[in-house]
This record gives sequence, C-alpha cells and structure tokens, in this order.
Amino acid sequence: MTEKENTFIEKEDSLFVSETDILLHSQEIILSRIRDPQVLFSEYEQLSTQYGKLLRQTKKLVRMGDHTQKKLLETNELVQEKVSQLTQAEEKLTLLSITDTLTQLYNRRGTYEWLDDLEGQYRLHGKTFALFIIDIDYFKKINDTYGHNTGDHVLIKLAEIMRNSLRKQDFLGRWGGE
Repeated sequence: MTEKENTFIEKEDSLFVSETDILLHSQEIILSRIRDPQVLFSEYEQLSTQYGKLLRQTKKLVRMGDHTQKKLLETNELVQEKVSQLTQAEEKLTLLSITDTLTQLYNRRGTYEWLDDLEGQYRLHGKTFALFIIDIDYFKKINDTYGHNTGDHVLIKLAEIMRNSLRKQDFLGRWGGE
C-alpha cells in the first residue's frame, strides 16, 4: 500500500476500528517480509480469525439492519393507512357538520359557507348570483295533522324533487328546522 492509502486507513472512522486493525496488521506482515513459513502461517491464522469474527459481526449487523428496515417499512405502511383513515374520517365529519341528516341537503352552516364563497367570488370577479328562499306554507299543520314522520317524508320528497331540478352550478340548502 502507498503511504497515502496507509494514511487513509489510519484516519478511518471509529465505526470501522476492527477492520482498520486487520488492514494495519496485514500491512505490517507484508512490510516485515517474514521468511519463516511457520510465523507467516501463525500471522495469517490470527488475521483469518479476526476477519471471521468481524464477518460474523457484520452479517449480524446487516440482518439487524434488514429487520429494522422491514419493520420501518411495515410501520410506514401502517402510518399511511392510519393517515388515510383519519383523512376519510375528517372528510366525513366535515360533511356531517354541514349536512342536514334528514334531507341530505346542506344545513344552515353549509349554506352560510356556500354564501360566503359566492360573496367572495362576487367581490373578486363581480360574478353575480341569485338567491331564492322557499317556505312551505302551513307545514306545522302537516306535522300536527299527520304526524312528524309524514312531515319528514314530505321534506325528504320535496328535497329530492328540488335536487333533481338543479343545474350543476346550483346549490340547495335547508335553512330552518321547521
């Protein structure tokens, strides 16, 4: 080895101390020009033993690294799945918070949000819009005469009829509970 390579070996990171020791030992053997086969064999045997031990440790570390990487990948998949579930739950909760459960129309809160968006578009682009408010006359009488289940059915059917009459850009919401 050249002097530059030798310097590189000596400055090796502490993580590789054993490997560095083996390389330095082998350098010493080469540079000493040992002539006695028995001494050379003994030195070689020592290096071989050190190398074997190091190889076993390295294999163990690699297996541990592979196992850790596998666990990290599994954990990452689990985290991604949980994030997806949370995102879906959040979307569902958001929809539930702005939707009337009976008619499946936007509730007052959802309607306010939609009107705020329309007002923003009007202020930004001058885009005009029309707002219609429909009231069912004598609806309380339907509930009182035929019962709330019938009144609910009337609201559901009316919402369905109106929803089927809308254009793509139209909006339909339920303002009040009566």
